[in-house]
Amino acid sequence: MIRSLIWLIPFLLLAACAKEAEKTVSSSSHTDPAVAHLEHTEKLREEDAISAASAAASGNVMLPASFAIHCWEAEKDRPRVREACALAWSAVGEDSPAMAANLRSALGSRVIAIAAARQTTVVHSLNDFQIITLLHTLSAEAPWMRAFVMRTWLEVHMPHDLSVLISIQSALNLPSEAPDPLTAGAGYAVARALSLPAAESAITSYCPAGGSGPALTRCLRFLSALPDPRTATGLDPLARSFLPPHNDPGAILFRRSFPDRGRLLETYY
Repeated sequence: MIRSLIWLIPFLLLAACAKEAEKTVSSSSHTDPAVAHLEHTEKLREEDAISAASAAASGNVMLPASFAIHCWEAEKDRPRVREACALAWSAVGEDSPAMAANLRSALGSRVIAIAAARQTTVVHSLNDFQIITLLHTLSAEAPWMRAFVMRTWLEVHMPHDLSVLISIQSALNLPSEAPDPLTAGAGYAVARALSLPAAESAITSYCPAGGSGPALTRCLRFLSALPDPRTATGLDPLARSFLPPHNDPGAILFRRSFPDRGRLLETYY
């Protein structure tokens, strides 16, 4: 069971990305039992070290940067332990330029790539080659993960070289018909930022003209995935043009059925 635990952690951690929610992090010290065992992982059996890292991540206990760095340096011969420590640090670790550099150096690892994707500051620090590497490494993950990473990277970068843009589009590899509003919304934001024609086709596939009933609900779920609470960016003019009137029966039903999603759209009416 413990051996399989490491592969479960990424999905638990990245679920927080989709929710865009604030975390409550408990106060900790170097003697906090949730992280104490991670100070010297080399003294633990592999399974015990991985279990300790999992407990720290799932418990939202701040992992001291010194612990994460020591684990990274000491566990070169036990990559699964190193990856577990990196995931724990990416969950609620102390800010650490050294750990960020460590993740950037190992983006070819699936687990390290997921840890990097979890850290906004790490994603922001990636150069063109590194973001392409990260996207390729995440190729087997859910499309929304790649779209979310790309959307985060585009907050501070804008590729102008045509060859880089083509490589990014290839590595991003979003489905032409997104399977869910989150993937579609993130993909739309990326396409708009890169001035890709896929943006308009994405929004019209979710918001057909004159849609009502279930079709309108699907459209509004898509539109509610576009605002980004982290950057206070919201609906662009194209997206706003698909909003129904505020008193439309379908819009009223949507706000009653999905109040959290409805609040994200309220300011645009």
